[in-house]
Amino acid sequence: MWQRVGRTRSVVLIAPDAPGKTWAAQDITAPRIAAMLDTVAATRAIDRAQVYLFGHSAGASYAALLVNRGIGPWRAAALHGGYGPPDQYLPTPKAPPLRLYLGESDHIFSVEGAQAAAAALAAAGHDTELHLIPDHTHWFYEIGPNLAADAWGWFDNLDDPF
Repeated sequence: MWQRVGRTRSVVLIAPDAPGKTWAAQDITAPRIAAMLDTVAATRAIDRAQVYLFGHSAGASYAALLVNRGIGPWRAAALHGGYGPPDQYLPTPKAPPLRLYLGESDHIFSVEGAQAAAAALAAAGHDTELHLIPDHTHWFYEIGPNLAADAWGWFDNLDDPF
């Protein structure tokens, strides 16, 4: 879904597979993320001040938690079709911005839940945007390349960090 953005914008994409059916909290740690970036940096030039995170479904829920807890070097995160329980988000100094995308017809995650999660993330200190997509379901693969381009446009236009 991100390959077109990667090719046209000189973006280095890292898409690790979960070790199991989905990601678990213990699967990704700050040292593991740093090791992934070190592996990539050995063959490609990367700007470690411009590392972004994207997640879909359970990956979106987990991405929000990683960003909120400061696990990783994330400059910002975009989430599609997923969010976590609002009570899991903690106040975060220097909280990176987040953009949440949700189909108005998503059968797994509700609009009301997305609104509550977005409000909780904003209350925790994240500059948070919620984008509801009319006539869209949970199926990322239907709009993936266009959504990736939109998310990258948002990442690319963020103000310099802090």
